[in-house]
Amino acid sequence: MQCSACERTSVIFQAMVFTVFMGAVALLAPALWTRASEVLTATLQDRFPRSLSPAPDSIAGIIVLGGSHARVIEGFRLAREYANVKLLLTGASPEDDAYAEAQGLPRGRLIIEPNAKTTFQNAMFSRRLLRPNRFEKWIIVTSAFHMPRAIGTFRQAGFRVIPWPIFDQSNAAAIPTKRLLHELIGLFVYWVTGRSDSVFPASSLSHASASRILTGQQMILRYSHLDRPVQ
Repeated sequence: MQCSACERTSVIFQAMVFTVFMGAVALLAPALWTRASEVLTATLQDRFPRSLSPAPDSIAGIIVLGGSHARVIEGFRLAREYANVKLLLTGASPEDDAYAEAQGLPRGRLIIEPNAKTTFQNAMFSRRLLRPNRFEKWIIVTSAFHMPRAIGTFRQAGFRVIPWPIFDQSNAAAIPTKRLLHELIGLFVYWVTGRSDSVFPASSLSHASASRILTGQQMILRYSHLDRPVQ
């Protein structure tokens, strides 16, 4: 009888401990994730800080990645600063297209590419349109949290790039969970599949990362079945 009572007491005690533990997890998990998401957001956004404006004669053009109208606005601001370079809007929405038409930029300088739906397609379609060489430098305009994956993908496609991140989040301290996870998973998947030069691209390449870079022609041949325009 005493053993049975001891066992029952032990079970009750374990159940109480488990309940308290799960209650603590339920209370603390949102706070822990909030803090973790802020740290991860800052890590992504700070990976490529904006540098001083490069000299105009060193820039071949500006590439703006679609997905945020704020990126397009910044792209045109840069186009006015660099008065003789090309401006490519890749993955442009109808709103972006209408805005671009209203800016009065000469058609010889403005290229609108509306079909890209992914970062990889942004890079592949840009390469086909611009045919960059290894001496040219291109300014990449996208959101700060998206910049690491964009830089890795464009470098892998054969571009020499200068990051120009913008903060287009209403709350730059924390990206919404879905978008944050999308970006983190995307970094890993792009690296594993050879679409990016590094799992977490940085300003300078390590020797190992540099050895993974494909030439533009190799990229086109390897992924030709994946980068067709989305209608």
